[in-house]
Amino acid sequence: MAMSKPIPDEMPYTYQDVIDSKILSLNKIKKNYDTLCKYKALTNAKKTCGNPILYHYQFENLLNCRREGKPLLKELFDDEEEKQNYGKQQLN
Repeated sequence: MAMSKPIPDEMPYTYQDVIDSKILSLNKIKKNYDTLCKYKALTNAKKTCGNPILYHYQFENLLNCRREGKPLLKELFDDEEEKQNYGKQQLN
């Protein structure tokens, strides 16, 4: 199984860079799963426990979900001008 790669610090980076950044090693999946099994949802309902596992398996599909009135992230990466604008927006 591939290891996650960090997203480059500056644009332009690729759509695949974003997807690759969420890939976990088998050891990290197990560690996150063990943490998730110990999690007490009734005492801390807003914890993001389990997100790394979800992203590992579903991140590419999640990137194909559209936010209201916004383009898909894939659409942003396919358009160089939009990609640059998105990167600037994230810094503000």
